[in-house]
Amino acid sequence: MRSALFFSRIVLLALLSAASAESAEVPPATDLAAAGNIAAGRQVPIVLFYSADYCLRCEAVKAEFLGFMAVDEAYRERALFREIRTDSGATLVGFDNRPTTHDHFARQRNIRLVPTLEFVDDHGRVLAEPLVGATIPDYYAAYVNRGIDRALLQLRQGSAR
Repeated sequence: MRSALFFSRIVLLALLSAASAESAEVPPATDLAAAGNIAAGRQVPIVLFYSADYCLRCEAVKAEFLGFMAVDEAYRERALFREIRTDSGATLVGFDNRPTTHDHFARQRNIRLVPTLEFVDDHGRVLAEPLVGATIPDYYAAYVNRGIDRALLQLRQGSAR
């Protein structure tokens, strides 16, 4: 019952946000080496948001949380956001400057469930525990913030996990 209620709420959020002309987007990943350079310049982690076209929870998470975080000035000082579609063959330049695709990159990183957030440094090294799945919506922003905080702490200490 709780699962059905959660899923209904997610679907409703996705529908409402899809109708909103003002909903923000997470920038798609096209060049992670360039994103790494930006993140290094800002001294912030990169939040990799793994999603898929079939994933309603991904769209709800993006519409309700991540899309707005990605464009919020306060978050620009704390993280750089990029979206990777696990079911897309779209081209992508990896952190190693080599060409790949979204789906291949996700498989290489062992991403098996969407939505997933990875908190990484400018070279793609994991800085904090990934956030896997769509957890309780009331706490999702807190989980994202915790991941960003832990990643920032790792960056400041100069060590990746």
